[in-house]
Amino acid sequence: MADYPSLEYKVIDIESNQVESQHVSESGVMQARKHGGQRFKMVIEHPPLTKAQMMPINAYIESLQGESNEFTISLPMPMLGAVSGSPVTNSARAGGSNSIAIDNLVASVTSVFVAGDWINFNNHSKGYKIVSTVDSEAADAIAKADSTGVLLKADGSGDKLLMTRANQAHVTIFPPLVEPVPDGTGISFDSAFTFTVELSSGSHDYMVEPPNIYKKQIEVIESIS
Repeated sequence: MADYPSLEYKVIDIESNQVESQHVSESGVMQARKHGGQRFKMVIEHPPLTKAQMMPINAYIESLQGESNEFTISLPMPMLGAVSGSPVTNSARAGGSNSIAIDNLVASVTSVFVAGDWINFNNHSKGYKIVSTVDSEAADAIAKADSTGVLLKADGSGDKLLMTRANQAHVTIFPPLVEPVPDGTGISFDSAFTFTVELSSGSHDYMVEPPNIYKKQIEVIESIS
């Protein structure tokens, strides 16, 4: 899987693509049914290019030979949140879940993830958006009751070690997980977010304006692998 040539982008239009049919009954009740999974669709326009900049892009797109080959493209999506380090999931989540706990964060960080941030999970290529801004929890001990219901001491003396918060945050994502995510799965985030995509159409073109100014726009849609 190759990467799309790295250049600046003038316009990036991202839309959520979800096929849905609607039916209104005689009583006026509307029923909606989704068909297939959600994918993000993007229209990407380059700023004016020289011929030397345009020709490698054109050659790359031709090498894809239509819509069947996926590739990666990195788009400027700066993180609004204060996440850092190497976060991982702290428990497994089934496909269809839209809430997941993320571990291995710096403790007590305000707005560690911010609504609108993009993340993905390292076991599959789908991109997800954070729905609600969250803080990371403190790394303090949690008092836990023993089998008789008596609270143990905070230092765990006389019994097992207590549970400890693992500097985690509970995030809500869109869309819900398209694949199960195992415990300990790495989380990817960056100021240049990488999507795995394919061309939306097998045909493509570019414009040339005097004096030799080239213009190029591509339409792609997520390819989940």
